[in-house]
Amino acid sequence: MADQAGIVGALELRLRSEYDAPGLMNTEQVVVKKGPQAYKTATLLTFGDKETGEIRKRELRVQTWRAKSGSGGFEFDKTENAWHCVDEEIDRVTTLLLGEARSSGNFSLIAADSPLIGMALLLEQGHVDEHEITKLTGVIASRPEIVEALAETNLVALLELQRHEQGLARLREVVEDPTSTEPDIQRVLQDEWWVFGGRFIAPANRRGITLLDQFDIPLIRLDGSLHVAEIKRANVPHLIESHRSHLIVGVEVHRATNQTINYLRSLDEQRSMISTELGIDCRRSFATVVVGHPMFVEEFTAEEVSETIRTYNSHLGRIEVITYKDLVDGAEHALAWSAELDKGTNAD
Repeated sequence: MADQAGIVGALELRLRSEYDAPGLMNTEQVVVKKGPQAYKTATLLTFGDKETGEIRKRELRVQTWRAKSGSGGFEFDKTENAWHCVDEEIDRVTTLLLGEARSSGNFSLIAADSPLIGMALLLEQGHVDEHEITKLTGVIASRPEIVEALAETNLVALLELQRHEQGLARLREVVEDPTSTEPDIQRVLQDEWWVFGGRFIAPANRRGITLLDQFDIPLIRLDGSLHVAEIKRANVPHLIESHRSHLIVGVEVHRATNQTINYLRSLDEQRSMISTELGIDCRRSFATVVVGHPMFVEEFTAEEVSETIRTYNSHLGRIEVITYKDLVDGAEHALAWSAELDKGTNAD
């Protein structure tokens, strides 16, 4: 143990003297190998402005130190072998190590701020025809002038709009099918979560989240907080009912709302654990219950259904109840608005 501590201390001293450079923000190191003849390390250096947090350069250094003859330890005062790369070169090495370039051929990296990144994501998620987009992307990546033209024509936005239209058609089909179950609808909404509106950035990662496994669709709001979408059947004939001289929501709406109230209470009780372990802010989370569709309600009109649920919502605090008609209509309006906006942008 003492010998090991001495080796580590000597190495750290060597690294401090070698990497003590202006603008060095952070140093991360891993011991690749500690053998009888050689000591190998990989060190990632980050340079930039410590006050603003702006990163200006990253540098990866891989080094080998030879063991001292007969006296133990290693010759940290001189490097036996060394190699380094910076910035985009590190990304290429990472691509190789992660196995993302297994097939032969020439590969091009796409910058995070490139208009190509959206198209690449659509292809990766399987939302566009693979063969055609693969050919197109290969050509575009090799032609900077095409990349610039692509940014001006906003092709990625048009592809995304088309994908959303297809997804909305799938949702409408499953919702209007009287035999659809909650899992049927939920499977579609897992992919088409965007229909809940632009105030959400992504679904929460469900893997490894024991508590959130009971939620149908946990969404992350723009402020980083959690929003729960509880999915119920669309075919609910008694969505609303008469009570004395008024209309009230039916028992299935009450049950869904109370179920969601219990979920929110559980989130409040475990907010510290969830925040620490998952990095999700669930203090005073909100929820949306999606249940029923006026087309399956024979006794009352769509306007009566809408007004009754709106009255019900006015007395709720952290939960909103909507029908699948509300959800689909809202998504359709959003797509129509996006299409008009794109037309105006392209016209300009």
